[in-house]
Amino acid sequence: MNGYKLLLMPLLAGIVFSCVREPEAPLSDGQIPQETYAPDDEGVLKGWVRIKLRDDAQALRVGTFTRGAMESGDPELDRIAASLGATEVRRVFHEGGRFAERRRKFGLHLWYDVKFDDTLPVSRAQAELGSLSAVAHVQPVYTIRMFDAGNTLPEEAVYVPAQRRAERAGAGPFDDPGLPKQWHYNNDGSGTKWVEGSDINLFEAWEVTAGDPSVIVAVTDHGVEYDHPDLAGNMWVNEAELNGTPGVDDDNNGYVDDIYGWNVILDSGTINPGTHGTHVAGTVAAVNNNGIGVCGVAGGTGNGDGARIMSLAIFDSTSANAGSYPDAYAYAADNGAVISQNSWGYTSGVAMPQDVSDALDYFIANAGVDENGNQTGPMKGGLLVFAAGNEGTPSARMPAADPRTLCVTAMCSDYTRPNYANYSDDVDIFAPGGADGNDRNYSDADRVYSTDLDGGYSYKWGTSMACPHVSGIAALVVAHYGVGHPGFTVEECREILLRSYRSVSEYVEPKYDGKLGVGLADAGMIFLEDAGTAPGTVSAPAARAMGRELELAWTVPADGNGLPVAEFRLTYTGRGIGKTEGKAPDTSGEVVLRNYTAVAETATYIWTGQYNTEYRFEVSGIDRFGHESEKVSFSHSTGDYENGKPRTQQDFAPVEFENVGEAYALSFDLSEYFTDPNFGDGDMLSYSLINRNEDIVDAAVQEGRLVLLPVGKGTGRVTVTATDLDGEGVQSVLTVTVLNGPEPAAPAEGLRLSPNPAGDELGIAAGVRDAEVEVTVYDAAARRVIAGTVALDSRGYGTLNVSALAPGTYTLVLEAPGLSENGSFVKR
Repeated sequence: MNGYKLLLMPLLAGIVFSCVREPEAPLSDGQIPQETYAPDDEGVLKGWVRIKLRDDAQALRVGTFTRGAMESGDPELDRIAASLGATEVRRVFHEGGRFAERRRKFGLHLWYDVKFDDTLPVSRAQAELGSLSAVAHVQPVYTIRMFDAGNTLPEEAVYVPAQRRAERAGAGPFDDPGLPKQWHYNNDGSGTKWVEGSDINLFEAWEVTAGDPSVIVAVTDHGVEYDHPDLAGNMWVNEAELNGTPGVDDDNNGYVDDIYGWNVILDSGTINPGTHGTHVAGTVAAVNNNGIGVCGVAGGTGNGDGARIMSLAIFDSTSANAGSYPDAYAYAADNGAVISQNSWGYTSGVAMPQDVSDALDYFIANAGVDENGNQTGPMKGGLLVFAAGNEGTPSARMPAADPRTLCVTAMCSDYTRPNYANYSDDVDIFAPGGADGNDRNYSDADRVYSTDLDGGYSYKWGTSMACPHVSGIAALVVAHYGVGHPGFTVEECREILLRSYRSVSEYVEPKYDGKLGVGLADAGMIFLEDAGTAPGTVSAPAARAMGRELELAWTVPADGNGLPVAEFRLTYTGRGIGKTEGKAPDTSGEVVLRNYTAVAETATYIWTGQYNTEYRFEVSGIDRFGHESEKVSFSHSTGDYENGKPRTQQDFAPVEFENVGEAYALSFDLSEYFTDPNFGDGDMLSYSLINRNEDIVDAAVQEGRLVLLPVGKGTGRVTVTATDLDGEGVQSVLTVTVLNGPEPAAPAEGLRLSPNPAGDELGIAAGVRDAEVEVTVYDAAARRVIAGTVALDSRGYGTLNVSALAPGTYTLVLEAPGLSENGSFVKR
């Protein structure tokens, strides 16, 4: 299989490979992009504004009050709140019980919501509250939505032939009757559109581990049906609250009666189950090998050994309040979750809001750690897994696009990308999400099968369904590498996940290379061991010029495990040749290219550089563990471009000087007056002058600017010629008048022609003033090629247009009463 070509986009100073994701680094508070505020009626919760106080601000009193009677403790805030018709102030984050001090260190106590008259524009409330000295940040409360694209399809809606049902049930390691429908775990190709291997290779992983109860996954979604027969055994249970006193915070975590998690919408321990959250939870950790229903990725072996599901309801059908979701991440971190499963995103295209950014930072830093900073969980730090979104666009939704998250997009049962799945450089990994329900080429059996409400099961599709596959695999990683191995970190978990993949380039269009993450998530690959050796050396490097592009190709080596190398490191230097030699700056740099090609096959990339440049490349292979092969060198040159003539962008306006001297000097940026169609190809312009009136104005070109210094009284003309690297040029004339100063001397007797050689204009100087003279031009064969008149000014100067003449030598004859002169000139 040949490697698919990647279009690589240039910058003038070097080369940028658009397929390569930038190195990921966590954002600090100072690095959070400014929010893009949506219109008041789009993507925000009307009647609410979220503020963050400054560190030294007084805490606000919270609660409800009559309109205009707010007593928050801040008189300035109370005054503005009254003008907005405010009726409530509430905390965004709970104080946190025994975790209160830790939450304060992260500034969570500074966040408040203010409810105001919902007939007022949110932007007005933002502006007024943002003007307060105690307020460090103000933003809308952004609304969110789930990323399932399809309606629930009950089990009985999908016909599965009895023979296939029996065959596949026997092939599985567990006795769950719905497992044969879960092609997304193990695809044997028996379905109409199923392609063998288009799955997460889960059966291989289950030979090593199927989960562990000390691994807690927070399903941040609808509430999970915690008493579902196929989920109840793997639900996280807060034993202190289950066995404690109703209405009391028995475990001092800041929440009352939180048995299975928390409903952040209702601010209650009451979990109202929803279809979306229940379906997602089943994929993560439905109970395995229990003789009913389906399997979960980390659902255990039927011996109470599956990962645990914590339900954090950020959607609730009983309430329209969808703004309290940031607190879910603080709860998850404080109560033992180390993986956060998120199949949701913003309803409008906003940058990462700071409230959620603060919450994600808290989860990343504090998951798996107690209030004293000691690691208590199987992993230190929290992993955030987010769905990319279902708009089918080349961009992932926030928060999935944030580099702190693991961004997941969706795959069909035949390795292909479904139409709905977002794709971009921000995507980290590809996982089964099921076929688009509107695509008639697929059946319902090509969607994701999992648990649903009322103890049932259903098919769904969307990046929402892809995301929990990765969260489940992450739970297997933590179960294998973290449980019983203190010190295991979220950074290590992420590294393992992103090296556990298979390439899908054979099945997807080349335009998606680099846009679907590293490849298809492969649970069996999480146990891949480091061979400890460098990969083989890249062989048969070659290049072919296609204008400014070079088609680079080489043979893919194997790593120490016999797998294709994961990446190539390409370093380069470039120097101008031909007409750019010594004129274009040298370039150099380094890029890392993801490999999508099998061992011993030819990987091909398109390098877009500069024309007329010789490039020297060094390429090496890098395996999944970072081992790098020896470098191989090769060189090739880009071609030339089809030249276009320079042109003027605007004419020079006449210049008038009051007097002579440096105090009156002027300069002009010539790039504002001349341009070239080949600038993007590396062409350059040089400038030259024709100044036949040096006794009136001194003219020079300095670093791309025309500099004029008036030196004598009178009117003169300066001709500026812009010439490209191919010698093509264009002229523009500037008229200069100096009102005061010394009179210039008369021209010397006789005919003078300049410049010589001439461009489009030929200057004539003769001993005749204020006169119209006859001018005739003859070519080398004595043929008359120009006949006309030229007006000489008060100093005896004039101009003849010779742009129509072919290059060569010519003779000019000037005649006036009592005068006949001739001279020769060369036309360029």
